[in-house]
Amino acid sequence: MKKLQDFAAFVVLVHCLIFGLDFYAHQRVDLAVAVTFNIFSFATIGLPSVIAGFLLWTNYQRWGAIVLFAGMALAFILNVYSRFIEVRYIIHPFDYEPVWDTVFQVSTVLLLAVEILGCYLGFRLLRTLASPATSSSTA
Repeated sequence: MKKLQDFAAFVVLVHCLIFGLDFYAHQRVDLAVAVTFNIFSFATIGLPSVIAGFLLWTNYQRWGAIVLFAGMALAFILNVYSRFIEVRYIIHPFDYEPVWDTVFQVSTVLLLAVEILGCYLGFRLLRTLASPATSSSTA
């Protein structure tokens, strides 16, 4: 359980770092990004993983696992929708550098992979916390 909890906390940290890089690259690539979109993306993608990371280290580990699973699933769905389904034009700023397109695309793929891993870990933590005899069962 402790190793799983540590790995989940590491995944939350990696998710936050990649989300920050992706968020910055998105700002550098697209001039048309509104403040409301920034607030919405932080509230739905960034904040749940931070909350889950904190809850996993308290007495509310079950809630941390629930928030980890649900938050990563929500982030995955929103990222797939906003990157692959919703079609909109990107307005490049005047100081546009093409390298940020690559950073944006790579960070998107990394975010999706980490979100899938976060869903899996949240589910595993929920199963581990739900089973009464998880430790030292030697047969």
